[in-house]
Amino acid sequence: MSKIVHIGLTGGIGSGKTTIGKVFQKLGIPLYVSDIRSKLLLHEDRGIQEQLNALVKEDVFPNGELNRKRFGEILFADEGLKKEVEAIIHPAVARDFADWAARQTAPYVLKEAAILFETGSYLSLDATILVTAPKTVRMGRVLARDSHLTRETLQARMQQQWTDEQKRQLANYWIINDGATFLLPQIIQCHEAIIRSTTTRG
Repeated sequence: MSKIVHIGLTGGIGSGKTTIGKVFQKLGIPLYVSDIRSKLLLHEDRGIQEQLNALVKEDVFPNGELNRKRFGEILFADEGLKKEVEAIIHPAVARDFADWAARQTAPYVLKEAAILFETGSYLSLDATILVTAPKTVRMGRVLARDSHLTRETLQARMQQQWTDEQKRQLANYWIINDGATFLLPQIIQCHEAIIRSTTTRG
């Protein structure tokens, strides 16, 4: 049997990649959401918990649940720890994705992650789909769905991510989700192009 093709689905905060991922699911394509799975791993994997406790020299998993407030305070006080935390979590998510993907039977699977390019994890995938939208549109979406988030905090988060222009240099496919361009024809076109590529690979 041919190897299932692994496709990344990415885009900046507020781009709408989660919504687009759900449309691909309607087309029968399995979707792995990295953010959800990483939180689940933090909750279930005692090995990861022990590594993080050792790293921050404190038990941040009282009763097996991550104390996100305290963990955030520790990382805020020592920015250097962030990369060390990522060095623990990102490989664990990559292994989890590989195990999950191996159990799927579709022609290809999607891995949704906000920072595929920034972390270099796109290199382990066969291709990537980039979802783009103007920054003002993205900000409006995020602020509308999260009333506790300030505009300043959101802008700081956005600055930590690559721009769409940087991501376009590496993406294989892209979908414009600006609220004006029809989405479904773009998704169908992308889906059919990937199916053709999997047939060629096979």
